[in-house]
Amino acid sequence: MATYKGIKGVKVVTKATDPTASEAEGTVWYNSTGDALKYAIQGAGAWASGGNMSTLRAQDGMSNA
Repeated sequence: MATYKGIKGVKVVTKATDPTASEAEGTVWYNSTGDALKYAIQGAGAWASGGNMSTLRAQDGMSNA
């Protein structure tokens, strides 16, 4: 079975309290006070923002016959 250290190259850090959001981003840690393994992933980016898709592209593949 793969270990976190084997995959990421670092051990899971044990902390008594959760780190701040900026410190935690992209990390995994064990909260010894809450007895829980925790992780923080990077939030959703701006890739999802933008205008509506044009009508022609939205109907791509439909027949106009």
